[in-house]
Amino acid sequence: MINLAEENFLEAISLCTELPMFRCKPSTKPCQAIHLFCEIGTVPNLLLELSEKYADQVLIAKELVTDYAASIDNWKINGCSCPFGGVDHCNLLNFFLSLTTKNFYFFRGNDFSPEVICEMLQEWKGINLFPLITTSSQLATP
Repeated sequence: MINLAEENFLEAISLCTELPMFRCKPSTKPCQAIHLFCEIGTVPNLLLELSEKYADQVLIAKELVTDYAASIDNWKINGCSCPFGGVDHCNLLNFFLSLTTKNFYFFRGNDFSPEVICEMLQEWKGINLFPLITTSSQLATP
């Protein structure tokens, strides 16, 4: 039986896989997925466990987020409660989708790192994901 956290995780992955339909257009789907990942992130080890369990789907979602990020600008998205722009949403999604591999990369700006994203999430949502990145985190280029 799937619990609520697992259901939310799968919904977040599904939202990411819908992004090709919005190529070159703003969408609230990344924002919705971020909120779901943040809900699960209140229990960091659960977020990591679900990422490992659904590694194949996570990899597909990560590829689709990367493709979507390349097609958009950092627009503010109407109807989104995230205080960031579209490409920043993709940076956050890529962070969540990279927790098991630690293959973090970001789509714009040199001011992003796993540590900076953890700080932002801690300030914005009150979740502490630092334990998930403290072991052998590395940056890669897309």
